[in-house]
Amino acid sequence: MRLLVNCSNSSSLTWSEEQRKEWDIIVDVPFPQVDPRWKTSEERYALALTSARETLLEIIGVLDRHNNSCNFVMLQGDPSLCSILRSRLSLLDSSYFEGFIDPTAEMVVGEKSEEGIATLKSRVWHKIKKWVLDPLVQRTCQRSGRRGGL
Repeated sequence: MRLLVNCSNSSSLTWSEEQRKEWDIIVDVPFPQVDPRWKTSEERYALALTSARETLLEIIGVLDRHNNSCNFVMLQGDPSLCSILRSRLSLLDSSYFEGFIDPTAEMVVGEKSEEGIATLKSRVWHKIKKWVLDPLVQRTCQRSGRRGGL
């Protein structure tokens, strides 16, 4: 059984079937809301850190409940908080999860111009093309009692 903990603010319910098909179970854990303009010295950033601790505990709880699955975690949000969460999760015993998954996407830049009007460029992100296993975690789910793998 392959489980993905999707820690982001993009619910897996909005994903295409193509994106969901790799996973038997997807658990959405909301990523803490952080405004990129906040300074780390601000009280609201400190509150976001507290929220990140709660998020970390929620992720660990999900992993603990599904400890016979092939578990992966995806973190998408504020880079500083992603780094904190990733470093803390990396300290867990390897029996909790296989590693981190990073999605890749394709960006297409299109140009549109009309006579007498400046060329406008727009960027469009297409659906996730594939899942990339954290290069530091190249092991599979072949441990005792675990099934799955990418």
